[in-house]
Amino acid sequence: MSKPELDSLFREAVSYIDSGELSALRSLISASPQLVHLRLESPGKWLRDLIDGALEGYFKAPYLLWFVAENPIRHEKLPANIVDITNTIIATARHEQVTSLQEQLDYTLGLVVTGRVPRESGTQLQLMDALIDAGATPGAGYGALSGGNLKAAEHLVKRGGELTLATAICLDLEADVERLAKGASARDK
Repeated sequence: MSKPELDSLFREAVSYIDSGELSALRSLISASPQLVHLRLESPGKWLRDLIDGALEGYFKAPYLLWFVAENPIRHEKLPANIVDITNTIIATARHEQVTSLQEQLDYTLGLVVTGRVPRESGTQLQLMDALIDAGATPGAGYGALSGGNLKAAEHLVKRGGELTLATAICLDLEADVERLAKGASARDK
């Protein structure tokens, strides 16, 4: 598939994600399953104009799944059915036996926990659950803390993420702070 063809397919799929058109997205990724396998290495003007700097940084060569996080911010909102959309992309990737699925899940979870839009839209915890239920690793929550997403950091711990000294301090978990501080390295402190 040529780069312009892939860019066009991504643009269409992302428009369905953004507008919440689940059945159209299902049809498109069913007809073009490469969308859940491939990264968008050469995004067109449609994406560069919205998030140009991020395409050279943390959103370089995105997978389709990453777009469910709205991080980087493109439209300041998520559709009400974003969890269903997320589950559809994941189910297709599983069906297609995508070898990068773990990487996609983990990175998307990172985008969700650091994002402002998922938090403000009220879907952050549900998106986190969908990704963790699909196999994403909860991690230590530093990104959630740095993004000011304390509920996300707390939810990561509840879902099996590491309770670190920083997380315990930020969540005001006094007993855990005392316990963790005793064995903390200089770096952790």
